[in-house]
Amino acid sequence: MAEELRNVGVLIIRDPRVSEKDNNTFLDLMEDYFAQPYDVKIKDARPDIGYQLGVTPGVLAAPRG
Repeated sequence: MAEELRNVGVLIIRDPRVSEKDNNTFLDLMEDYFAQPYDVKIKDARPDIGYQLGVTPGVLAAPRG
């Protein structure tokens, strides 16, 4: 697993305990979160803990206009 993360940067794990419905619910939740406006998401940034929790501004789309 560590080698795959180093080589590709992504690791997918299939857990048979997670139902398709629960997986879709989680994906919908993530999509809804990241679809929020920049100003809403940036409030979750936690520079005080090295961005180990919350959003990282470099990943957020900068506001346009």
